[in-house]
Amino acid sequence: MNKFKSLLKKISGFILPLLIGAAIGVSLMIFSIKMKVSPDFLGMNEILFFVLVFIFAIAAFYLQIIIHEGGHLIFGLLSGYKFVSFRVGSDVLVKYENEGYKFKKMSMAGTGGQCLLDPPGQLGDSYPYKLYNYGGVILNLITSILAIGLMFLLDGLVLVFLFLFAVVGVFFAILNGVPFKGKIINNDARNVQILNKDESTREYLWLQLKIYYLAVNGTRLKDMPDNYFEAEGENSLSEAIKVSKIERLIDGHKFAEAKDAIDEFFAKHDDLTGYYKVSLELERLFINLLNEKENVDLSILEDPMVKAVKGSMKNFITNLRMDYALAKLHSKDEVAAAKIKEKFDKVCQSHPVKADVELEKELIEIVDKAVEE
Repeated sequence: MNKFKSLLKKISGFILPLLIGAAIGVSLMIFSIKMKVSPDFLGMNEILFFVLVFIFAIAAFYLQIIIHEGGHLIFGLLSGYKFVSFRVGSDVLVKYENEGYKFKKMSMAGTGGQCLLDPPGQLGDSYPYKLYNYGGVILNLITSILAIGLMFLLDGLVLVFLFLFAVVGVFFAILNGVPFKGKIINNDARNVQILNKDESTREYLWLQLKIYYLAVNGTRLKDMPDNYFEAEGENSLSEAIKVSKIERLIDGHKFAEAKDAIDEFFAKHDDLTGYYKVSLELERLFINLLNEKENVDLSILEDPMVKAVKGSMKNFITNLRMDYALAKLHSKDEVAAAKIKEKFDKVCQSHPVKADVELEKELIEIVDKAVEE
């Protein structure tokens, strides 16, 4: 059974994307023939035609990301949630309680966008979660159906765009509507699957969203209620709360306790979601750097998952703080450290989460003090 599951993972992670790409290519060819959309028909050469197809595909991809996150927003608001942030790529629109809407910058590995809302009610209350989670899939499908309908009314090159738009929309709907545990994060349907199984798990989604809302507006983890950081069970939603509990120790500068908690956490969890695993590995490395400096073991940085997540989030403030610590404490490269610090200060100005900025600046100061010890 385990071999079969392993085989399915390999198929879904490698062969499936190839099959989907091949299906899109064949479908475009068949569509072009049947609808008489060809370079000759449009009066352009083949190179220009395929350049336009490539541009249309990219445009369709980004539009469907916006639509997907817009679906989370629309159905979340209809379910009683309140707007906090809306991200496409690295561009984030954030609403602060005392300052209103502002544009910020932040990216997260494994996601093309993200809509995060403040959940309704209080901790422990029953609240709607299905429409918020499935909202992106619903809107991807609706817009794809509308695009297909328009294809019967229009002709010419616009048909190619509508076709690609519909194909990408259906692909997004499948990608997020069929439960799947990703290497870095889980998809929407997988989260709903977890939420459906256990009512107590629904508290963890509520807590994730509430913690983010409070942190965006400047409340530090160490200052949040203790009961916001208690979780049981083994799934990505409970993992998030358990990881936040460890991050809370770091927020309170309780580094020895945090390292022990990370060691204990890894001993009990051997199937962590990729993002959380990398996050804790790097925090443990940071704590070791403070204590061991140039003698610290850096082998974890060669781990493929760590390299993938760290590389995709190279401008994230937590990652820059880690790079700064490596430069200052391990390699003792003041020139490199100065460049990283300059970038860190710049990123802090555009980072959307106020509590994170405050903490990371404190940790940079702690690194500087450790150099002198």
